[in-house]
Amino acid sequence: MEIYEIEELSSLCISRTNFDVQVYDFLAHGIVSDYDGVIGLDFLRDHKICVDFKKGEITIDA
Repeated sequence: MEIYEIEELSSLCISRTNFDVQVYDFLAHGIVSDYDGVIGLDFLRDHKICVDFKKGEITIDA
């Protein structure tokens, strides 16, 4: 695994600049997945996140 600093990362109407990301090459290790990546809790810091399992909804207050 390697860590890179990227200029900007935007997802879920949230943007971070000069943000460190950890990279792991799943394909190089024979792991096939439908996912391109995972957003960690550090990316979501400073936001209110609600996961409603009953309704099957995730809401984010920026």
